[in-house]
Amino acid sequence: MKTLHVGYWLLGLSLLAATIAAAGERTQSFPAKKGGALEVRADGGSITVRGWDKGEVFVRVRSLNEDQLKAVSMSEGGGKVLVEFRWNNRSVEDMQFDISVPSSFDTDLKTAGGGITIETPLTGTIKGNTAGGDIKLGNLGGVIRVETAGGGISAGEIAGDFTVRTAGGDVEVKGVTGEAEVSTAGGNISAGNVGKTLRASTAGGNIAIGKVGGEVTASTAGGNVKLESGQGHVSLSTAGGNISLNTAKGKISVNTAAGNVDLHDVAGSVNARTAAGDLKVTLDPSANESSSLQTSAGNIVLTLPEKARATVVARARGPFTGWGGKEDSQIRSDFPITKAEARGEGQAEISVNGGGHHISLETMIGTITVKKGK
Repeated sequence: MKTLHVGYWLLGLSLLAATIAAAGERTQSFPAKKGGALEVRADGGSITVRGWDKGEVFVRVRSLNEDQLKAVSMSEGGGKVLVEFRWNNRSVEDMQFDISVPSSFDTDLKTAGGGITIETPLTGTIKGNTAGGDIKLGNLGGVIRVETAGGGISAGEIAGDFTVRTAGGDVEVKGVTGEAEVSTAGGNISAGNVGKTLRASTAGGNIAIGKVGGEVTASTAGGNVKLESGQGHVSLSTAGGNISLNTAKGKISVNTAAGNVDLHDVAGSVNARTAAGDLKVTLDPSANESSSLQTSAGNIVLTLPEKARATVVARARGPFTGWGGKEDSQIRSDFPITKAEARGEGQAEISVNGGGHHISLETMIGTITVKKGK
C-alpha cells in the first residue's frame, strides 16, 4: 500500500511540473501567405523573428507566469497577425517571443525593453524598435528600419535600403545594396560596401566604410574616418581624428579639428582642412573646378598627374623643421615654379601645363611639396 501511495505522489509531482511548464509557455499558429504582415507590441521582452518556407505564422511565447500569459493576445485579420503583451506592473526582461513567418513578410516589432533578432531568410518592409537592447539582423531584403534607445546594432548583407539609429552603441553592417543611413549617439560605425548613397554619423567613435556607389556623408564628434571609395560628393568630418580616403570621383570635402588627412586617387576637386596635422593628397583635377588644402600646423604634400592642367598657389607662412626635426625648404615643386615671393613668408605660384584648375595650398607652420605623378 505504501508503494501505491508513493506512486500516486510521484505522479502528482509530475503532473504539477507539467502544469507549471505549460503555464510558462504559449503557442499559436495562423495560416498566412507571402506578402502578409506581422506586428508585435510588447511591454518588455526579447523578440526573435525568422523566415521559413511554410504558409503559416507560428508564435511561441516563453518565460511567463500564468497571469502574464493572460496578458498576451494574438489575433489575425486582413493578412496581418497581431501579437500584444500589455503588462503595467513592471518590465519582464526574461520574456521571449519566438516567431516564424513566411520568407516574404512585412514585420513591425516594438518592445519596451529587450533585444530584437531578425534571422535569415526574410524579405519585406522590416521595422524594429526597442527601448533598451541590442538589435541583430541576418541577411535581409527589402526596406529595413530599426532603432534602439540603448544598444548595439549588427547586420549581415542587406539587399535593399537600410536605416538604423541607436542612442548608444556600435553599428556594424556587412553590406547594403541600396541607400544606407546610420547614426549612433556614441559608438563606432563599420560598414562594408554600399550600393547607393551613405549617411553616417556618430557623436563619438570611429567610422570605417567600404566602397560606396553614390554620395557619402560621414561625421564623428571624435574619432577617425576611413572610406575606401565614393562617387559624387564626398563629405568627411571629425572634431578630432585622422581622415583617409583610398579613391573617389567628384567633389571631396574633408575637415578635421586635429588630425592628418590622407586622400589617394581623387578625380575632381578637393577642399581639405585640418587645424593641426599633415595633408597628403593625390589629385587628378577636373576642368572648371577649384581645390583648397589648408592646415594651421603641418605639412602639405600634393601629387598631380604629369599631364594635368592646374594653377597652384602655395603659401607657407612660417618656418618649420618638419615633424621629424629635419630642416627643409618651405615650398618645393617637381613642376617649374613660375613665380616666387618672400615677404616674411614663403609664397609661390606654379603653372602646370599652362594652368587650369585652381589649387590653393596654405600652411601656417609647415612645408609644402608639389609632386609629379604618373
